[in-house]
Amino acid sequence: MKAILTTKMAEGSSVMKHVFEYDELLNELEILVLPLIKESRVEIVLQTLPYSFKLFCYNYNMNKMDLSLKKLLNEMTIEESIISSFSSIHNRKMRGFIFCR
Repeated sequence: MKAILTTKMAEGSSVMKHVFEYDELLNELEILVLPLIKESRVEIVLQTLPYSFKLFCYNYNMNKMDLSLKKLLNEMTIEESIISSFSSIHNRKMRGFIFCR
């Protein structure tokens, strides 16, 4: 139970790896103690995401999205690639490159 409460995704780490590891923890908890409904799993995973996923979480909540954990993982993987590309662009801008939109 302690691992579930303290595990957070590290900034820059793989969202897929994080969700798979966290799902394993939830499976263990479900077997031992508490049956969790799918919505709770999604909400719990969303709470473990780093700051870079803040806009993703806002979007999820504002649009009242209702995704399974698998669909959430697909959406977060897309978001992760977007975050990565923005980070890459930001780093290039910091080196003096100019990008046109």
